[in-house]
Amino acid sequence: MVWPVLVLYLAFPNAEDPRVEVVSSAATEKHAIDVLFRLVMEFDDLRRKPNGLRKVYLDYERWLRTQDWYDPDWPDWLDAQ
Repeated sequence: MVWPVLVLYLAFPNAEDPRVEVVSSAATEKHAIDVLFRLVMEFDDLRRKPNGLRKVYLDYERWLRTQDWYDPDWPDWLDAQ
């Protein structure tokens, strides 16, 4: 998933299709924008910490390895050594 879609799923976790939800009203558009800016600020805060960007990548790798579709046959498989 690309980040714009991820933001919508985080903004509207219970929506059947967040892309439809976001355009349903001015309030939902504002909510999506607020979530986007909150996430950017959270990322920037974490990135500024010592080893912050490394932690982002490590957390992503841990999450990735929990996904049932991610296995050694995946094209971007990372072999942790």
